Amino acid sequence: MVDCTADPRIHVRFSVALRMSLKHFAQNHWPSVAIAVTAAVVACATLVMLWNMPPRSIVMATGPQGGTYYEVGERYRAALAEAGVEVRLMPTAGSVENLTLLRDPKSGVSVALMQGGIVSAGSARGWNHLGRFSTNRVGGSAEARLRV
Repeated sequence: MVDCTADPRIHVRFSVALRMSLKHFAQNHWPSVAIAVTAAVVACATLVMLWNMPPRSIVMATGPQGGTYYEVGERYRAALAEAGVEVRLMPTAGSVENLTLLRDPKSGVSVALMQGGIVSAGSARGWNHLGRFSTNRVGGSAEARLRV
């Protein structure tokens, strides 16, 4: 083994030789380097796109089976199935339970149907409001909310 501290000229010669060999490599193999760098960039871009894709399967908290919210959930499931998204409906006791499930990240629920006004503006941070629709002729309304 060569001790570069004993003779500084050896270090300088080694450094120059290394730079020359890297320069020589770059001059003779630039197409391979360009292809490798391009492949790495494409692979990174693909991974970023895959991580940011929307889910292909969601769980929606609705209401009791046979109820209006469950029926609306079935309509969402049919519409989203056309876009290739699988929707699993979770029957619940209603809006209060839906809100509880939506707030619990361990529940698996990512969308919930709730009675309009059940969520205050301050407590809905980090959620997206998907829409409001009328469910009866008396004037009641419901909301669909999505945890982001």
